[in-house]
Amino acid sequence: MKLIVRNLLIITLIAIIGFFGIFKILNLYTLRNERIIVPNLIGIQVDEIPKIEQLNFKISDSIYDRNSKRGIIMNQFPAPNSEVKPYRTISITYNRKMPRLISVPIVIDQPAKDGIQNIKNAGFLIGKIDTVENNFPIVISMSSNGQLLKGGEKLQEGSVINFQVGKEE
Repeated sequence: MKLIVRNLLIITLIAIIGFFGIFKILNLYTLRNERIIVPNLIGIQVDEIPKIEQLNFKISDSIYDRNSKRGIIMNQFPAPNSEVKPYRTISITYNRKMPRLISVPIVIDQPAKDGIQNIKNAGFLIGKIDTVENNFPIVISMSSNGQLLKGGEKLQEGSVINFQVGKEE
């Protein structure tokens, strides 16, 4: 009987020490009470990101905004002045230095309204729209910088595309 009581006491003592030990290790591992303020990176050049020992930075996306400076950080997550645990990764979105090349949709012979909207949705700007006599309101031709386009060509995002569309008589 003494042996059983002694073994139960030992098992209970080991369970209590193990329980508190696990919580102590978890507190150390998860850096429970440690916090770092996230710096504001928005507006600085992507190649000038400061080296901060307890934070990691990762470029997660890029955009092209012709109205903003090239190569600057446009967005970050977590937001500036947030509190994070040490060694957290800060995701960065920056403004590309050059616009990406995208394919011009094939819209010749499509209804003019739909074709022009498809070009706009692809990331191009709509330039001059000339109308010519035709039986149908369709896209007859399109051009950019004086070059006729058929569709499928690669142009820089944000390029201006001009149209010649049919006008019902």
